[in-house]
Amino acid sequence: VIKIGEQQFGVVVNRLRAQEEVVIKSLGEFLANVKCVAGATITGDGKVVLILDMADLVREVQTSTYTGMH
Repeated sequence: VIKIGEQQFGVVVNRLRAQEEVVIKSLGEFLANVKCVAGATITGDGKVVLILDMADLVREVQTSTYTGMH
């Protein structure tokens, strides 16, 4: 459950990898305008992982014509 302002949203995920503290790095000027991505981090095993911007994601869902699964 995500709370943004006074609104709460549920997010369904297939699996959680782990919980860890990370430093979010900017994607740089070439990828700065990618929607719903806050940045990236490098995990302990060296993998680059994108970090979702949940506020952007919620805004995109609210303004889309998405009607859910049928």
